[in-house]
Amino acid sequence: MTPEARIDAVAAFGFTPRQARFLVTVTLHGGYCLRRQYEAFAGIRYGKNVRAFLDRLVAIGLADRFRIRADRGHVYHIHGRSLYNALGQEDNRNRRPASPAQIARKLMLLDIVIGRPDVSWYATEQDKVDLFVRQFHVPLDVLPRRMADHDVTGDSRTARYFVEKRPIYVTGEPPVPHFVYLATDGSRDGFVAFLRDHVRLFEQLPRWTVVVVGPSRWTSLAAVFEHWVASSSTAASALSQDLRWYFERRSIVEQGNLAQVPVSDLRRFRQLQQELSTHDHESRYTTWLASHGVAGASASPVRSVGSVLVEALPFAYQQFGSLPGVA
Repeated sequence: MTPEARIDAVAAFGFTPRQARFLVTVTLHGGYCLRRQYEAFAGIRYGKNVRAFLDRLVAIGLADRFRIRADRGHVYHIHGRSLYNALGQEDNRNRRPASPAQIARKLMLLDIVIGRPDVSWYATEQDKVDLFVRQFHVPLDVLPRRMADHDVTGDSRTARYFVEKRPIYVTGEPPVPHFVYLATDGSRDGFVAFLRDHVRLFEQLPRWTVVVVGPSRWTSLAAVFEHWVASSSTAASALSQDLRWYFERRSIVEQGNLAQVPVSDLRRFRQLQQELSTHDHESRYTTWLASHGVAGASASPVRSVGSVLVEALPFAYQQFGSLPGVA
């Protein structure tokens, strides 16, 4: 569904366009919200209109209202099945109850989204897949994915993409995708794992940015990013030379032209054939064939330039303890 279609679908429940936009934002970006977040989103101060909107959500069964701590404000969980059904999100996990740590992370992500109202946000799996495959012309098999044992139809080994559900936004001209990484504790290992999950996608993009946001400004992760990019670029450069050489010879061999491969090259070819016999490299070879599948053609990979932004959220999330989003 388009953003406009989603707003119209929610407005059909009797909400104003502004309320509908907020509900679409919350349902797709975590499912939980605070009163102050609606006020910030709508650009209004607390009053009867805010109370009436939130009270109505609870009264008609679209939301639950509760407190994490007695001395803090209410948290609202937007869970109404009919609302998610109207958005084509019947199986969205945001409908499910979450732990306090999970709720804290969801509220942080919503604050990030609300704080950038002038960019295009992508929240659902399908939205992200369409963004990169259709707009950026990226091969499907380079998107970060996990293999599920089965999907809702019963099919086995189904690929699920962007399973961590971190939001992505696009801004600029030409458009640059920005990947949000929520850093709740400044962990290096978690950040590097995130980068590794996305490395094949990054390689296909001319420009991209990772936005590191958390309750604190983890400046150390900027250095981690720079080190990772430098080491990845060096490794990728060496590997790309071997891959290009191997793919070119392999395409010649598979066309039945073994005689065109010098005897002096056969030993290296067979060695690389063993080293590169993985699912990942098979996928890369298939992609390479589609665009460079003429014997002797040389690959011309995209020159990928990545950057990092490190920011701190302007809220403390004290109702979730001293380590919000962690424990």
